[in-house]
Amino acid sequence: MGNPLHAYGDQALSVFDLDFLDGGQRCRTALGAGWNVRFEAVPPVRGFRWNKGDRRFPGWYYAATAGDHVGYES
Repeated sequence: MGNPLHAYGDQALSVFDLDFLDGGQRCRTALGAGWNVRFEAVPPVRGFRWNKGDRRFPGWYYAATAGDHVGYES
């Protein structure tokens, strides 16, 4: 079988980890193993902050595919 470091034929999917909260419990999994996690339903690890003069733009947008608002930060 293939190299165990490769998930779905792409090494990056095994090298990078996802770190998130699920039901208040901290979870960590390889990027390639997180296909079944609905991240749009997972609460943010930290709140979005708005400060006048910031060079980033946090907020919420309505995603029709998720059927709900999704947080973002640029």
